[in-house]
Amino acid sequence: MSSHPQSPNQKSSQTPPKINPPTDRHDPFAVLRIRDFRLFAIGRILIFTSFQMQTVALGWEIYDRTGSALALGGVGLAQVTPMILLTLLTGHLPIAMIAKTRSYLQFFYRFSAPLDWRQFPTVKERSLGSMSY
Repeated sequence: MSSHPQSPNQKSSQTPPKINPPTDRHDPFAVLRIRDFRLFAIGRILIFTSFQMQTVALGWEIYDRTGSALALGGVGLAQVTPMILLTLLTGHLPIAMIAKTRSYLQFFYRFSAPLDWRQFPTVKERSLGSMSY
């Protein structure tokens, strides 16, 4: 190559290198090659399936014993009510606690700022005036 810069209108004697498409493609199943994650995922699937089986068996038993759709609905409501209440509670409490903590910290910082003793001159600084050492 020459040491002179080429103008945009001049053609280069060299052809630009071809850009190859990336060979490292994203593998969505790569995580399944990790043994611990596989065990975790299988366990979660089995637990979810067992909860669903328990819900169906309980509903079947209640309906078989009572024959009442109202009793079946009451059991379903009793199963889902704690989840709904705890979800609302755990969503509200952290936000309320963070807001309360933030307001306490703001109050503390705002009213304790004048008590920062580094901003007050010491006895030596007052006697020397504006000189500091």
